[in-house]
Amino acid sequence: MRKILAFFITILIFIFAVTFDDGGILKGEGVHEFYLFSPSSNAKIERLSEEDANSFLYLRKSLKGECVIFSSTENLQKLKNRLFAVKVFTEKGDGFYCEYYYSPLIKDCVYIGGKKINLHFSYQNEQVKVGTPLIFGGF
Repeated sequence: MRKILAFFITILIFIFAVTFDDGGILKGEGVHEFYLFSPSSNAKIERLSEEDANSFLYLRKSLKGECVIFSSTENLQKLKNRLFAVKVFTEKGDGFYCEYYYSPLIKDCVYIGGKKINLHFSYQNEQVKVGTPLIFGGF
């Protein structure tokens, strides 16, 4: 009986491990937004503090992207290096500047102009947003 119980507990732990996750690739930095259920601006956005983001559990298949709001540019180069990010293109507009990157460490991507993008940096009003694959809900 104990072996059967141990087997079922092991199966439950395995199912939990492959079904749930405790943070995205940008985890551990600033205010965090998780994009759930849709890889577009139709996503349900969960906005959490850095502390809450570090303990946020979600269904692995429901996470479609994420965004972190940095208060400074201090750690951005470290993040780009850690993700082996390669700059694809930039754009500039009235009051904003954006950089678009591709990282082989981020599994999902979008195509813009036929180019793979999965890391988006937006610089505006003394704040930097970093999103995967793109920043949704305005930047």
